[in-house]
Amino acid sequence: MPILNPEYDPDWKRRFDRALAKANASRTAEDVAVMHSAFWGQFRTMREIRDFHFDSLRRKAEVSGLEIILPELDDDCTWEQIAEAYGRGDDAINERYMEHYKKPYTQPDGLEAFGDDDAGIQRVVERLEYNGFWDSPSACVVTVECQEKSAHICFTLIMGAGTSPINMMEDLATMVYKERLADRYKPDEVHWYAYFHFRGISGHEGFMEAGMRWDRKQKQYKDASWMHFTSIPLVIADTADLADPFPDLPRVISKTRESGEIPPENSEAI
Repeated sequence: MPILNPEYDPDWKRRFDRALAKANASRTAEDVAVMHSAFWGQFRTMREIRDFHFDSLRRKAEVSGLEIILPELDDDCTWEQIAEAYGRGDDAINERYMEHYKKPYTQPDGLEAFGDDDAGIQRVVERLEYNGFWDSPSACVVTVECQEKSAHICFTLIMGAGTSPINMMEDLATMVYKERLADRYKPDEVHWYAYFHFRGISGHEGFMEAGMRWDRKQKQYKDASWMHFTSIPLVIADTADLADPFPDLPRVISKTRESGEIPPENSEAI
């Protein structure tokens, strides 16, 4: 029989929103712990918390292009057992990734973007700020390459900068397309990519393209599916050096930000 979650709270969202605002303001370990406690309050049983963690492992394995056999945990599992099983599963994904997916910095076969020959190409690298999950302040590096008949956009992860762009690919692609590309390209003329890296920690990195469909009725991208490349263009690999620590690059604020203040475009290239 599942064990009840001692942190369960039917009113968890209101408590979480308050804790999140306080943690974002103070950045103290104590307030962050309170925020985490409030987040776990949405789950009634430890089984639901187990399933949440295991779903997270499945998503990480999918993004990394790996298959994973999850540890077995009974429905009456405890926090300690969940943490231990999650740690083992996460370690297994990391080890397999390092073993199979370390990629050279060379132009992928068949990719006609982000190459050394930039004749006739307009390319801009900037910091993009956006609202992540639960409206958390988030940021990534965005590389925008405009060619004559197509555009290629790559979001680069910034470690510790809120919600990963990979987890918000459909929303970010829709936002960038509407704000910056819709007057020049059709939705299917824009190609979307993501680059993740954990240099200095595990060494993991990967470059992939997100295949998405444009929903004409809702006017947004949907259903991202990932194709992994076997190498990383040097132009994109270099953006990792810009991401952490972050230099004084031009900054673009999403129109979805609550401030409502939109700075002028930073470049004539896009």
